Amino acid sequence: MYAVPHALASSDEARHEMLALLGSAQRIDMTWCGGETLRLSSDWVVDIYHTPGHSAGHLSVFDPRSRTMFSGDAVQGARYLDINGAPALCPTYQHVDAYLTTIRAFDALPIDRLASCHWPLHVGPAVKDFLEESHQFVDSVLLDELRNCPDGATLAELLVAAGPRLGGWPRSVDRELVYAVEGHLDRLVARGTIVSHLGITPRRYILSSIDSEAEHHELHAPAQSAAWCDLHRL
Repeated sequence: MYAVPHALASSDEARHEMLALLGSAQRIDMTWCGGETLRLSSDWVVDIYHTPGHSAGHLSVFDPRSRTMFSGDAVQGARYLDINGAPALCPTYQHVDAYLTTIRAFDALPIDRLASCHWPLHVGPAVKDFLEESHQFVDSVLLDELRNCPDGATLAELLVAAGPRLGGWPRSVDRELVYAVEGHLDRLVARGTIVSHLGITPRRYILSSIDSEAEHHELHAPAQSAAWCDLHRL
């Protein structure tokens, strides 16, 4: 996926290790698409939600009785945490618009508890805080870097430049930003804010000549709590 256009690829050893972690193939008897309701007892039902962003088919389960959302990796804050609560990894979503839609959908639900995979249980006001932190991890750092690069930059160069500005995780995992950063680059290309040179390997990105002063002002509005400031016009 990244080897040809971006000259970024995992080593054969790393690929074999990841495949080994997946284990053997398992039979799947039933799947969901979102929108289903599961009855756990005569007076207890839970709802299945399609919550894409981290992956296209991500699902979450909401329990209306306890107002708990079991979200998996659907929303990720500004960092993954290790078992001691220290930053361990960057967010790993890829489908940016879908991810932001999922965050807004959670914000509209009466969630009192957010139970996820890599983060502490969020309760009460902490739920809204975590959703806001997740919502803010978006575009402006990339645009800042591209404004400093008249000849453009590759995905690999942007990972190196953006990593230290985005989070306190170990620098050795900055490469894992590849999913989110490419997702944001694709989104900015689609909007005409930047241009992608497809005929060059590795692919280079350069700021579009139509980058207006109005857009520049919007993207540099005061940030709140994270390095990438969301475009709130979504």
